[in-house]
Parts: sequence; structure tokens; C-alpha cells
Amino acid sequence: MSYPNIIYEVIYEKNIGTIYIINTSRRILYIYINGSPNQKGCTYTALNEISSTLNNEGIETEIYYIGKEPVAPCRACRACGKIGRCVINDKVNDFVEYARNFDGYVIGSPVHYGSAAGGLIPFLDRAFFC
Repeated sequence: MSYPNIIYEVIYEKNIGTIYIINTSRRILYIYINGSPNQKGCTYTALNEISSTLNNEGIETEIYYIGKEPVAPCRACRACGKIGRCVINDKVNDFVEYARNFDGYVIGSPVHYGSAAGGLIPFLDRAFFC
């Protein structure tokens, strides 16, 4: 998506990072991906905190919980490039279809042994490859 005359404004800045928002007159939607196995745990609390900051700036947000069910890894069959969705018919396809209308993504995850939660990695691999 291309924006003419881009103007960045820092609206949220803490130790964990900075969020830059493009000033525009149209409605802005962000989806927050909760990659924690605990639906209302610490990751949810952090995403909710960021969400309230963006809501105060007029940006609409929604938290999407990926759930606890296992997510199959990408098979590298490249069929998604031809048919526009993953051949593994599960919640990843549902998310990809749902997330098309959002302008930005914020991904939240607990850190497990130096990496994101185990279910989040294959979920994102497949979602972003589609």
C-alpha cells in the first residue's frame, strides 16, 4: 500500500519499541495477533495496553487469538501462490482471509527458550507466505 506525502508520528514509545503511524484521513485498522497459548495472559495484557494507546489516537484495533490447537508447518509445496490459500485447510486460511482488510499487524508472543511461542512460528510462516 502506497501513501503519498507520508508523515510519521510517534504515538507510542517505551522500552519495547516504537510504533509509527501514517497520518491519513481514512479509517485505520490494526489486528493484534495473540500468539500465547494463554488467551487472557500476559501477552494479551501487553497487546491490550498497546491497543488502548492506538484507540486513543483514533485507530481501531482487534485482538486475534490463534488458539492452543497445533498448527501444521509449511510444506513448501508453493500451491498457495497458485490458488491463493494454503492447501492445509485450518485456521491459518481463516486468518489470512479475515486479515486482508487490516492495515497493520502487531504480533505478541511470550518468549519460550529464546524464541516465540511454538504455535506462533508455523502459523506466521504459513500466513505470510500465502
